Amino acid sequence: MAKMKELLAPGGQLVGVLFNRYFEKEGPPFGGEAEEYEKLFSPHFGRFVQESCYNSIGPRAGSELFFRAYKSKI
Repeated sequence: MAKMKELLAPGGQLVGVLFNRYFEKEGPPFGGEAEEYEKLFSPHFGRFVQESCYNSIGPRAGSELFFRAYKSKI
């Protein structure tokens, strides 16, 4: 997280999709859950927002989170 924050310009955003589930075998792909992501991102970014993806493909529907991590402008 620290490296991602370092690479962003002040006021920049990191945007992406994360799995909101665990997998039976060791990854990749790697799974997780919203609470874990909150704990990982929040200490490094001024604001961290995540929500369920509304446009996932059928097999992934309900198991993906869209997120935005905002770096402060200062």
